[in-house]
Amino acid sequence: MEEKKNFWQQEEDLEGFGQAFVVSEERKLNWVDIETLEAYSFELKTLAIKILHLMAKALGMDATDMELFEEGSQSMRMNYYPPCPQPELVIGLNPHTDPIVTNGIYRSIEHRATVNSEKERVSIATFYNPKLDGDMGPAPSLVTPERPALFKRIGVADYFEGLFTRELHGKPNLEAMRIQNEDEKSI
Repeated sequence: MEEKKNFWQQEEDLEGFGQAFVVSEERKLNWVDIETLEAYSFELKTLAIKILHLMAKALGMDATDMELFEEGSQSMRMNYYPPCPQPELVIGLNPHTDPIVTNGIYRSIEHRATVNSEKERVSIATFYNPKLDGDMGPAPSLVTPERPALFKRIGVADYFEGLFTRELHGKPNLEAMRIQNEDEKSI
């Protein structure tokens, strides 16, 4: 309790431990504590930017290629998967790949979440996205005559619209951005 008091909500503040929207002492209160993710989110953002810059350095990218992320947005998704009596009939989270700026040098691995018939599962995914008014695609410094662009450039907002409107069993959004070479077109 002493540790919780260090993070207690201040008056008219929604962050921290405590009760939100207490307007009267006579009112019944919810039996719940609310806690902040602000400090955790800040540290994750710092880590994400550091990883992006280290990745760029390892690939020999121009530092300006990562400016797309400097004013990006951060979000979290918390998923709860209860035990499922027939896990073979459902998808916890459909298989997907994440967009990357490495022009295929670092491969985006397909991943998913599965459910279990006996155990519940909780996952917390954190996303650090490029700014919505930018364009995404292979980093210009990684595109050369010897290594042409493997993916199209597309507006970030358009990319996310495609990502969130695609069918569950459809082609992964990243693959929809792939540029086909002449050999692939004839297949």
